This record gives sequence, C-alpha cells and structure tokens, in this order.
Amino acid sequence: MRKIIFLLLALPMLTWSQTPYLLKDITPGSGSSTFSTFHVLPNNRVLFGVGASSPSVFGLWSTDGTTAGTYRLRPGQGGGWFAYYNSKAYFSTTNAGYALWKTDGTISGTDSIPVSGLNSVSSASVVNNLLFLVANTSSTLSEIWRSDGTSAGTYSLTVPLGSVKTLSVVNNVLYFMATTPANGTEMWRSDGTTSGTYLLKDIFTGTGSAFTFNPIKGVVNNTVFLIANNGSTGAELWSTNGTTAGTTLMADIYPGSGSSNITKFYTGNNGVYFMANHPTSGSELWFSDGTSANTQLIRDVATGTAGAIPETFAVVGNAAYYTYYSSSGYLLYKTNGTSIGTTTLAASTVTPAFLSAQYSLANTLHLYNNELYYLHVISHYVAPAYEDTLYVFKTDLNLSSRVLVNKTKLDVVLTGGNFFANYPALSTVQGSHFISTYETTGNTNNLVIYNAANNQFKLFYKLGTDPAVCGGMDFQ
Repeated sequence: MRKIIFLLLALPMLTWSQTPYLLKDITPGSGSSTFSTFHVLPNNRVLFGVGASSPSVFGLWSTDGTTAGTYRLRPGQGGGWFAYYNSKAYFSTTNAGYALWKTDGTISGTDSIPVSGLNSVSSASVVNNLLFLVANTSSTLSEIWRSDGTSAGTYSLTVPLGSVKTLSVVNNVLYFMATTPANGTEMWRSDGTTSGTYLLKDIFTGTGSAFTFNPIKGVVNNTVFLIANNGSTGAELWSTNGTTAGTTLMADIYPGSGSSNITKFYTGNNGVYFMANHPTSGSELWFSDGTSANTQLIRDVATGTAGAIPETFAVVGNAAYYTYYSSSGYLLYKTNGTSIGTTTLAASTVTPAFLSAQYSLANTLHLYNNELYYLHVISHYVAPAYEDTLYVFKTDLNLSSRVLVNKTKLDVVLTGGNFFANYPALSTVQGSHFISTYETTGNTNNLVIYNAANNQFKLFYKLGTDPAVCGGMDFQ
C-alpha cells in the first residue's frame, strides 16, 4: 500500500536517529494513494496532488507536517504546475472558465479567478510583477495571457498560436517561441502589455521556421544570444536586445547554407565563448560581445581543419581559462576573447613537463585563493595491470608558472580495476574542497576530495558495496 511518508530533510534538527512515520492514511484501509507535484510554500506548508485512482480523496492537498494539518484544499484535478506570485501559489484546473486558482495552503485562502474563455493553463512565469500564462484555448491552439491575480486583470495578450514554449526572462521581458501559419516557428516577446507583445523578428522569412529547439544559449547584461536559421546561412549565432531592429546575425561562421554547429556556451567578459566549426579552421573557440565586429575566432590552436575542443573552462574577472588536448598533452590558455589577448603556459616554465598524451584530465579548473588548481590523472602499466596516480597542479592567474603541489597513487586500495576508469559523474567545488566521483573498471563507485587549504586528499572507495572499507582514508 502506498501512503504519504513525511521526511523533514530540510530542517536542521533532523538526526539520523529519527525514523520516517506515516503522516496520514489519505486513502483509508488497504487502498493506495498516488501523489504528484509537491510544492513547498514560504509558510512551510507543502502542496501536493492526490491522483484520480482514489476518487474520494482526488484533488489538491496541503500539509504542515502534522496529521491534523494535512487536508484537501479542493476536489478534482489541480496542481500540474505551481507559480508563486504575490504571496500565493497559483495553479490550474481543467474547469472551463475556472482554470486559474490561487492558494496560501489553507482552505479559506484557496480561491478561483473566474475568467471567461480561459479553459486551461499549461505553465506560468512571473515577469515584471505579473503572472504570464500559457493558456490552452482549444486542443491545438495556445495563447499568452497575463494576470495580476484578479479576474479583470487576467486577459489574453496574443492571437491564438499553434504552439507556445516559454524560454527566458531578461530585463522584465518574457521571450517565447510560437508557431503561426504565416511565420512558422519564431521568437516572440512580451512585457505584459498588448503593445509590448509581438513577433520579435521573422528570421526565416515566410512560413519557414528559424527554430526547432530552445535557441537561447546565453544572456549577458541585456543581450540574449541565440542560435537561429534564416534559411540562407544555416544555424548561426544571433543576438537580440528585445527589439526587432536589435535582432541581428552575429556572423555567418560557416559561409553559405551550412551550419557552424555551435556548442559549449560559456558566459564571461561581457560576452559569450562558444565552439564553432569553420571550413578552414575546424572546430575552435570563438567569442562574441553581441556585435558583429567583435564576433571572432580566438585562435586556431589546432591549425588547419583539425578541431581543438576545450575540456575545462573557468571565468575569472575579464579573463577565461581553458585547457586543450594536443598530441603533446594538455595546454592551458588564458584569453580576453581576442587573439592578441590569448596566452598559454609555456613548456619551459612547467615543472614537471607537460603531461603526455597518455595522461587524462580528471577534473575541471578550480579557483581558490587567487590561484587556479587543476587535476591530472596518469594511467601507466605496471604488470599485471594499469595503475592510476592523481596529480594536483596550480598556477597563478598570469600563467607565469605551473607547480605540482601534490600527488597520490590510489589504485593501491583497490583489489582490481582502475580507480579513474571513467570520467567523473560529479565534479563540484565547495570552498577549498574539490570533489569528484568516479567509477572503476570493477563497477565500484569512488569519491575523491582534495582540500587546497591543507593540501590533503581524502578518499572514499567502494561506496555502497563494502561498508568495511568505504570509510575515509587520508593521503598526505
């Protein structure tokens, strides 16, 4: 039987000695309840839906974590989505004319917002102190509506559209994709007024569609960077400031109707860094500040049509740091987005020398105490198997030198298989701690924590498989 079990995981007083308990037998007896769409309110009440498989309890429920404080707010469908606005959680039902509701988690604070013609709402966003709704006016058509929480202040901003997908909010403007018979799928914008809601630009003129997926790849200040296809240049980088005149192609990187296959977006230095393919330079790192004049290839690192894909990337102030893999190993670069402002760590300054092609990069670049730390792994054969050693390097922000600060051989704790057989499933930074998880060739899960503050490793290995040996082991 399925019941609701309440776990106060977010409360600091929780201890491991506490045990889960049955909060409420919502479907009495041996019957089961189905749950959906849990939403936590600022007043610490939790909203959740109970499915139609239990007709007597079907509807939107609320709980404060007590049996007495767990009750149904209203019967029927509700709570497919929630949007918090003006101290209330808004949600939708399928009742025509009564599709929009709001609640504070109590029965007395739950009300409908009657609006003629509003039959259902598939999603909502808060923009410019208004609630924007994607409203379904028929089985195939949608519209953008706005609401201030009153019936009079809830109305449509657009004509019926074939489909609508909200994308992003920038400078109090909602950007969304919409499809019309005359213009295909293009980007629209709305500031919550009728006059401020319109097709941003018919990029693929006529019935053709400029987009087949979410095109927004980055937002810097008030500039939105997107990938669009105008029918003659292929899918390339565009930018917009929210006006028709300010929506322009940055560069036809792969000339003609071919696309430059733009990937790997990073924001920094008042612009975006991205990978793009050019017919003579191959796939390399580019930069754009939202103008055509400053959209450029940073450097043809792998000369000719060979590609050079950054494997790690970090932005510090107005500089970006990244690593490339080359036939001689990994190279560390610093750039301000221009070719002349791009430098690399010279091999003559490196102690020890650059790692060879057999080394694999184990982690991303980490900034700590105004220095860049990065991790390398060497897998070398020592009969009868390969062994892994983890190296930690650091460099100053000018890339004047690279120093080996620590290394540890980790395979000695394993009974078989390489510790770093696969790339990290998780890589993150918590202050001075760099954390990565790996899976070995023996399908065991391992955790490495490096603390830059005391230059110490801690290893947790065979997680979940061998409790006797998965405790922390320190390496100095």
